[in-house]
Amino acid sequence: MLNLGPKTAAWLDAAGIHTRAQVAKLGPIGVCRRLLETGRPVSVLMAYAVEGALSGTHWNALPAETKQALRAEFAKMRADVRRGRQL
Repeated sequence: MLNLGPKTAAWLDAAGIHTRAQVAKLGPIGVCRRLLETGRPVSVLMAYAVEGALSGTHWNALPAETKQALRAEFAKMRADVRRGRQL
């Protein structure tokens, strides 16, 4: 998938995410949550990369509004993960 290289593919595989359909079902924030919960050091850039992969867009070309929404969702999810809560 666009934006997702071999290292990310290995992380996804180790987290039990093996198909594009799984990535689409989880969405960018769900993928990031799963990776964080499995000990991977992901940042909001991973959410951008996944969103871009799903939409066929380079992550850097995502609209500013999309990036802003992902930043807000990522921050909330990260706080929840740190508190050990499940959404």
